This record gives sequence, structure tokens and C-alpha cells, in this order.
Amino acid sequence: MFFHLDACSIFYSCFFSLRRIVRSYFSLQVLANLTAMKSQKFADEFLGGHCVGDIPMEKINTQGGSLSLGHPFGATGGRLVTTAANRLVRGEGKYALVTACADSGLGHACILERWEPLK
Repeated sequence: MFFHLDACSIFYSCFFSLRRIVRSYFSLQVLANLTAMKSQKFADEFLGGHCVGDIPMEKINTQGGSLSLGHPFGATGGRLVTTAANRLVRGEGKYALVTACADSGLGHACILERWEPLK
């Protein structure tokens, strides 16, 4: 039996397969980082002995990551920081940790603190 597939069908098939792989990869990366953060052995070797501890899952990506917020090419960091800052303005905590990964093992992180004006 012979099936004719046009270039568009092949592209969509590859795209959705790749999307599932990437989503799984990022989930595994998050779990690996959470495991490392609560490991005293990791802390001794890489963090000068200061173990971060267990991070509650309900505090991670509470409104989704860059993909669920909209992923403007080249503006992911701005989008994540703006979302975190707006949540702090609404009074949803004192600090926000914003992180993102980039190609070839690069990444960045930022800690925002809600500023209380002087009265």
C-alpha cells in the first residue's frame, strides 16, 4: 500500500513529534535541578556546602513558563520578568525568581523583590 505525503504533512508530523520530545526534556531538566537543590552532596561539591533544600512544586511555574505566557522570539526574558513583576505588584509575594534556559547549555536567572514605597 502506498500513501502520498506532501511536504506540509511531513513537516507537521515532525513538528508535533519534536514538541513532545522537547516538552519531556524540559520536564526532566526541572526534575534533575530540583533533585540537585535538595542534595547535600551536590551542595558540598558545587554550592560551598549550602544546601537549598526541597522546593515545593506548587511554587514552580504557577502561571506556566515562557511557552504558556506567549513566546515572542527574542523577548522571552522580558516576557517572564514583566509577568513576575506584575504578580509582585498585585501583592502575590515579596520575591520572584525568574529563570530561563537557552541554546547549548546557556541560561540566566533573576531575583525580583517587591518594593514597598515609603509612607
